[in-house]
Amino acid sequence: MLKQVLARQSSTTVWMSPHEKLCKAMFTINFLNCSFENMRPPVVRHFNSGNQFKLSQCPLVMIRDPETWETKGPYELVTWGCGYVCVATPSGLRWIPQKWVKPFVPKIQLQQKGIRGK
Repeated sequence: MLKQVLARQSSTTVWMSPHEKLCKAMFTINFLNCSFENMRPPVVRHFNSGNQFKLSQCPLVMIRDPETWETKGPYELVTWGCGYVCVATPSGLRWIPQKWVKPFVPKIQLQQKGIRGK
């Protein structure tokens, strides 16, 4: 199978080193090929398998607006990564630095925690 993949890729990998050709062929075999038993490629199975990473609901967050330096919100958290957070604002989606985002805690919850602590 490896020889077949290398032969099919020979026209597009002319400029690559033998090591790069082998890496590309192995990537194709391991991640992009479908079998007759399972028509989903392994890369799709890998990234769609973990339901624990998907948000079932969008938590509310407070943000510091980088233009006015005011705290605004609560807004729905869409996604996050690499030090930035994407929130859904009325004007559309915005990417905000993660250090300017805090979870939204309603005042009712804060008052209940204060009563329990006494």
